[in-house]
Amino acid sequence: MGVMSAAGGLYSTAADLARLLSACLEPDATTIGAVIRAALVPRASISADKEIGLAWQHALRDGQRVTWHNGMTGGHSAIVAFSPARQVGIAALANGAGPLPSPLDAPVIDALFRS
Repeated sequence: MGVMSAAGGLYSTAADLARLLSACLEPDATTIGAVIRAALVPRASISADKEIGLAWQHALRDGQRVTWHNGMTGGHSAIVAFSPARQVGIAALANGAGPLPSPLDAPVIDALFRS
């Protein structure tokens, strides 16, 4: 991807994503808790039901918040999402992608609001 590798050249494993979710749900249990908390703070309102932090999106519904980040590249898609209030998270990966929005987004975010 050359100069665009930072926009889509991130590689990870299921175990890494589980560790990321754990850190986001319990930042004080990590050595970089302050950094995680700062990244997750909503910085701007996009609409009545959406906010954005430092690359993290926030979906708002019925007084609940689901925080997430997704990506698609090279025919693959991924999303990491969690509910801070419910202390649950999901990392979903697919070896397919389509037009925006990612086909993983709505089912994952909806599942967290229902959990």
